[in-house]
Amino acid sequence: MSAHCDQAVRVRFRGLVGEDELISAYRSCVVFCMPSIAELQSLATLEAMSAGRPVVAADAVALPLLVRHGTTGCSSRQATFQR
Repeated sequence: MSAHCDQAVRVRFRGLVGEDELISAYRSCVVFCMPSIAELQSLATLEAMSAGRPVVAADAVALPLLVRHGTTGCSSRQATFQR
């Protein structure tokens, strides 16, 4: 998908990351994105925040309780993808 959007150099899909690499992976990112609209308690979002990373998240389910737009990160009501 990132190659299709001409962002292959900037976007990396890491796949499964072991616990021993997790903190390092969070700290190496510039921004953490959680686009899911079905997150009940997003442990990944909390981990990224605890590593000091800015978070962009969907404004859905429990994510607005974690990510307050303009305060603790950015939220989006609707994601769009243009081809």
